[in-house]
Amino acid sequence: MRKRLLGQEAAERKYVGYVAFRGTVPETELKTSILETFLEHLSFFHADGTQILAYVIPGLNGAVCPGERLVNW
Repeated sequence: MRKRLLGQEAAERKYVGYVAFRGTVPETELKTSILETFLEHLSFFHADGTQILAYVIPGLNGAVCPGERLVNW
């Protein structure tokens, strides 16, 4: 698909030194202090060579009620 949309040269992938980690955790497994920081907020941290994002996403079967969501990081 990339090749079709961008052409052969643009579609070629080249490693440029980035590494990304991603995960989710049920909000019920987090401490209150963490929930107060991340729930209902998009948290973003940037330092030299580092970026961190964290935000709430729907849980199982699209659940959006407090206690049923996931924190995506």
